[in-house]
Amino acid sequence: MQNPNLTRDHLESILRYDIATGEFIRLRTSRPTGKINADGYIEVQVGKSRYLAHRLAWFWVYDQWPDYSLDHANRVKTDNRISNLRYITPSQQNQNTNLHPNNTSGYRGVFLDKSSGKWRSRIRVNNKKYSLGSYLTPEEAYAAYLKAVPLYHTHNPLLDLPDWLIPA
Repeated sequence: MQNPNLTRDHLESILRYDIATGEFIRLRTSRPTGKINADGYIEVQVGKSRYLAHRLAWFWVYDQWPDYSLDHANRVKTDNRISNLRYITPSQQNQNTNLHPNNTSGYRGVFLDKSSGKWRSRIRVNNKKYSLGSYLTPEEAYAAYLKAVPLYHTHNPLLDLPDWLIPA
Protein backbone atom coordinates (compact mmCIF):
# COMPACT_ATOMS: atom_id res chain seq x y z
CA MET A 1 0.00 0.00 0.00
CA GLN A 2 2.90 2.38 -0.32
CA ASN A 3 4.37 3.55 -3.56
CA PRO A 4 8.08 4.38 -3.60
CA ASN A 5 7.43 6.68 -6.57
CA LEU A 6 4.86 8.82 -4.73
CA THR A 7 6.33 12.18 -3.77
CA ARG A 8 5.22 14.83 -1.33
CA ASP A 9 5.11 17.33 -4.23
CA HIS A 10 2.65 15.11 -6.11
CA LEU A 11 0.52 14.73 -3.00
CA GLU A 12 0.46 18.49 -2.45
CA SER A 13 -0.71 18.97 -6.03
CA ILE A 14 -3.91 16.96 -5.37
CA LEU A 15 -4.43 16.87 -1.60
CA ARG A 16 -4.13 18.95 1.53
CA TYR A 17 -3.56 17.36 4.94
CA ASP A 18 -5.25 19.10 7.86
CA ILE A 19 -2.96 18.51 10.86
CA ALA A 20 -5.66 19.65 13.31
CA THR A 21 -8.30 17.15 12.12
CA GLY A 22 -6.18 14.45 10.48
CA GLU A 23 -8.27 14.68 7.30
CA PHE A 24 -7.09 14.71 3.73
CA ILE A 25 -8.88 17.25 1.53
CA ARG A 26 -9.07 16.98 -2.26
CA LEU A 27 -7.94 20.28 -3.75
CA ARG A 28 -10.19 19.78 -6.78
CA THR A 29 -13.38 19.55 -4.66
CA SER A 30 -12.28 21.11 -1.34
CA ARG A 31 -13.90 18.10 0.37
CA PRO A 32 -12.52 15.46 2.73
CA THR A 33 -11.52 12.25 1.01
CA GLY A 34 -11.10 8.66 2.11
CA LYS A 35 -13.22 5.63 2.94
CA ILE A 36 -13.21 3.34 5.93
CA ASN A 37 -11.91 -0.10 4.96
CA ALA A 38 -12.95 -3.49 6.36
CA ASP A 39 -10.41 -3.17 9.19
CA GLY A 40 -11.79 0.21 10.29
CA TYR A 41 -8.93 2.35 8.91
CA ILE A 42 -9.37 5.19 6.45
CA GLU A 43 -7.95 4.63 2.97
CA VAL A 44 -7.23 7.46 0.56
CA GLN A 45 -7.04 6.89 -3.19
CA VAL A 46 -4.16 8.61 -4.99
CA GLY A 47 -4.19 7.78 -8.69
CA LYS A 48 -4.72 4.04 -8.98
CA SER A 49 -3.29 3.27 -5.54
CA ARG A 50 -4.94 3.26 -2.12
CA TYR A 51 -3.06 4.33 1.00
CA LEU A 52 -3.89 3.98 4.67
CA ALA A 53 -4.51 7.56 5.77
CA HIS A 54 -2.39 7.29 8.92
CA ARG A 55 0.62 6.12 6.90
CA LEU A 56 -0.04 8.80 4.30
CA ALA A 57 -0.20 11.43 7.08
CA TRP A 58 3.16 10.24 8.39
CA PHE A 59 4.63 10.45 4.89
CA TRP A 60 3.10 13.91 4.44
CA VAL A 61 4.66 15.29 7.62
CA TYR A 62 8.00 13.46 7.67
CA ASP A 63 8.51 12.83 3.93
CA GLN A 64 9.31 9.17 4.55
CA TRP A 65 7.33 5.97 4.89
CA PRO A 66 7.42 4.35 8.33
CA ASP A 67 9.38 1.09 8.48
CA TYR A 68 7.36 -0.27 11.38
CA SER A 69 3.85 0.11 12.67
CA LEU A 70 2.08 3.35 13.34
CA ASP A 71 -0.07 3.33 16.42
CA HIS A 72 -3.13 5.46 17.05
CA ALA A 73 -2.37 6.59 20.60
CA ASN A 74 -6.04 6.99 21.50
CA ARG A 75 -6.89 3.66 19.77
CA VAL A 76 -9.35 5.39 17.38
CA LYS A 77 -8.45 4.02 13.95
CA THR A 78 -9.98 6.99 12.12
CA ASP A 79 -8.16 9.68 14.14
CA ASN A 80 -5.26 10.46 11.83
CA ARG A 81 -4.00 13.64 13.44
CA ILE A 82 -0.21 13.49 13.42
CA SER A 83 -0.23 14.19 17.18
CA ASN A 84 -2.19 10.94 17.63
CA LEU A 85 0.23 8.79 15.61
CA ARG A 86 3.19 7.02 17.18
CA TYR A 87 5.99 5.18 15.40
CA ILE A 88 6.37 1.83 17.16
CA THR A 89 7.82 -1.63 16.76
CA PRO A 90 5.56 -4.64 16.15
CA SER A 91 6.19 -5.73 19.76
CA GLN A 92 4.97 -2.38 21.05
CA GLN A 93 1.95 -2.57 18.73
CA ASN A 94 0.97 -5.86 20.37
CA GLN A 95 0.86 -4.09 23.74
CA ASN A 96 -2.00 -1.97 22.45
CA THR A 97 -4.51 -4.64 21.46
CA ASN A 98 -7.89 -5.75 22.72
CA LEU A 99 -8.37 -8.90 24.76
CA HIS A 100 -7.90 -12.05 22.74
CA PRO A 101 -11.22 -13.79 21.95
CA ASN A 102 -9.97 -16.92 23.77
CA ASN A 103 -9.42 -14.99 27.02
CA THR A 104 -11.56 -16.60 29.74
CA SER A 105 -10.55 -14.46 32.73
CA GLY A 106 -11.76 -11.14 31.38
CA TYR A 107 -8.40 -9.59 32.23
CA ARG A 108 -5.36 -8.95 30.09
CA GLY A 109 -2.39 -11.14 31.09
CA VAL A 110 -4.45 -13.44 33.35
CA PHE A 111 -5.36 -17.10 32.83
CA LEU A 112 -6.47 -20.07 34.90
CA ASP A 113 -3.80 -22.72 35.46
CA LYS A 114 -6.00 -25.82 35.40
CA SER A 115 -3.37 -28.04 37.03
CA SER A 116 -3.15 -25.88 40.17
CA GLY A 117 -6.55 -24.22 40.06
CA LYS A 118 -4.86 -20.85 40.56
CA TRP A 119 -4.92 -17.75 38.43
CA ARG A 120 -1.61 -17.01 36.72
CA SER A 121 -0.40 -13.61 35.66
CA ARG A 122 1.96 -13.20 32.72
CA ILE A 123 3.30 -10.35 30.63
CA ARG A 124 4.84 -10.56 27.16
CA VAL A 125 7.82 -8.41 26.15
CA ASN A 126 9.53 -8.72 22.75
CA ASN A 127 7.62 -11.95 22.17
CA LYS A 128 8.95 -13.49 25.38
CA LYS A 129 6.58 -14.42 28.22
CA TYR A 130 7.39 -13.51 31.83
CA SER A 131 5.53 -15.11 34.72
CA LEU A 132 4.24 -12.71 37.37
CA GLY A 133 3.07 -15.39 39.81
CA SER A 134 0.03 -17.43 40.83
CA TYR A 135 -2.96 -16.00 42.71
CA LEU A 136 -6.21 -17.15 44.27
CA THR A 137 -8.38 -14.74 42.30
CA PRO A 138 -8.22 -13.28 38.79
CA GLU A 139 -8.36 -9.79 40.34
CA GLU A 140 -5.16 -10.44 42.31
CA ALA A 141 -3.45 -11.78 39.19
CA TYR A 142 -4.56 -8.71 37.25
CA ALA A 143 -3.22 -6.41 39.98
CA ALA A 144 0.19 -8.06 39.49
CA TYR A 145 -0.10 -7.51 35.74
CA LEU A 146 -0.97 -3.83 36.21
CA LYS A 147 2.10 -3.36 38.41
CA ALA A 148 4.30 -4.81 35.66
CA VAL A 149 2.78 -2.79 32.82
CA PRO A 150 4.60 0.51 33.51
CA LEU A 151 7.91 -1.36 33.69
CA TYR A 152 7.59 -3.31 30.45
CA HIS A 153 4.87 -1.92 28.21
CA THR A 154 5.87 1.53 27.04
CA HIS A 155 2.94 1.88 24.59
CA ASN A 156 0.13 0.24 26.50
CA PRO A 157 -2.93 2.43 27.04
CA LEU A 158 -3.05 1.17 30.63
CA LEU A 159 -0.24 3.63 31.34
CA ASP A 160 -2.77 6.40 30.83
CA LEU A 161 -4.94 5.20 33.69
CA PRO A 162 -5.17 7.48 36.72
CA ASP A 163 -2.99 6.34 39.63
CA TRP A 164 -6.02 5.50 41.78
CA LEU A 165 -7.09 2.83 39.25
CA ILE A 166 -3.76 0.99 39.33
CA PRO A 167 -3.66 -1.39 42.32
CA ALA A 168 -1.00 -0.71 44.97
